[in-house]
This record gives sequence, C-alpha cells and structure tokens, in this order.
Amino acid sequence: MGDPVLAERMRSMKVPAPVERIVSVDWVATACNPGMMEKGRRLVILACGHYTATKNRKEAKCVRCHEMILNGEDYDAFRNRS
Repeated sequence: MGDPVLAERMRSMKVPAPVERIVSVDWVATACNPGMMEKGRRLVILACGHYTATKNRKEAKCVRCHEMILNGEDYDAFRNRS
C-alpha cells in the first residue's frame, strides 16, 4: 500500500513529475502513428516501464509515475517488481 500522507503532501506542494531515463525507442509504434506524433516526437520506453512521447534523447518526465504517487498507490512496489 502506498503512503497517502506523502501523496497529499506532494499534491499540496505541487511536486513536478519525476524525470526518468529513456531505455529504448519504440520505432515501430512511432512509424505506425505519424498522425498522432508532432514533428520530431517519438514514442519511448522509460526506465520505469512506462511509454511516453518526447523530443528529448536521454530523459523524459513520467506523468504516469507522478499520477501513481499522487493517488497514493504503491509506487515502490511497482518500481521493484521483477
């Protein structure tokens, strides 16, 4: 179970989304969805396991991880899964 007190504190302090390292680019999904992507954006897989669209080559904010933390979900268990 997550920490609802921490989640509420982070929400009230407006803590930004965590920045994750990009581990791979999903070229097939990017190529198959040219209408969805703005020029220069591509779908990437982050170190946390989530996907996002970005122009950056090394890192990107993970909005989904941020939502998990703010909703009080067990973020540590998600990150430490095998």
